[in-house]
Amino acid sequence: MISSEVECTLRNWASARSCILKLWVFGSRARSDHRPGSDLDVGINVVPIGELHPCEVFLRHCDEWMAELSASTGHFVHIIPWGLQIPMVDGPPDSRSVYEQHGRSSSHSEKMDA
Repeated sequence: MISSEVECTLRNWASARSCILKLWVFGSRARSDHRPGSDLDVGINVVPIGELHPCEVFLRHCDEWMAELSASTGHFVHIIPWGLQIPMVDGPPDSRSVYEQHGRSSSHSEKMDA
């Protein structure tokens, strides 16, 4: 299981970005069977920014986001986009929800400010 400090870091990071609808952790750290040096697997549900499709938003920011989260959590973070075509209610298998944006529609037709 991830520490409460890492979970808080992930939650704060996601809440500061209007395009992140939901964030999950999954993989060995979420299952508590990780080894020293294991990466932290994060799944995110991204919504559009203006006219940008969620895929474009993810591709434009993925490297930056992985670097930010890796630096702030102390683990190499691997980010997987989840539900880009159809927003998903549930995350990846064996995942645990860490953050969910409240008051936002998960519809891809909704336009959001950056």
